[in-house]
Amino acid sequence: MTTADEKAAAAGAAAGQAAALAAVALVPDKVLKPGWRTSELWVTLGLPVLLQLLTLASHVPGPWGALAGAVGAGLYSLSRGLAKR
Repeated sequence: MTTADEKAAAAGAAAGQAAALAAVALVPDKVLKPGWRTSELWVTLGLPVLLQLLTLASHVPGPWGALAGAVGAGLYSLSRGLAKR
């Protein structure tokens, strides 16, 4: 016997799988890379780590490091969106 929460979770998982399969069907000629091989992952992880290290080493003041991280991530997202358009 399953609870309503379990049924809702199963329905959500099924919907997520269906959406993923539909997304792959939209680009049949493209091979999707694993997440760890994408530039999006490395920029998302690398930029904050680099800025944190620079801030800790006193090369970049804290507030400016946070602002640089936000601007850098935003510009990267914008450039990737334009490239994939």
